[in-house]
Amino acid sequence: MLTCFSIFNSQECSENASIASSWFDGLISKDIQIANEVFSNHTIDFDRQELRKLVRSVQSTQEQQLK
Repeated sequence: MLTCFSIFNSQECSENASIASSWFDGLISKDIQIANEVFSNHTIDFDRQELRKLVRSVQSTQEQQLK
């Protein structure tokens, strides 16, 4: 299994992890700027519809926990 460290140097890996964490937090907190940045990114191939579905699921779960 390949890990981030076997593909990139540790600085690149850390930067990528930071970006991914920022994107995750922004998507879950409904940050419009982050959502636009993620969904308009065409350098990464991913299923946008599936990501939206997963984000809504996490948001729904969090809202249920707050009640």
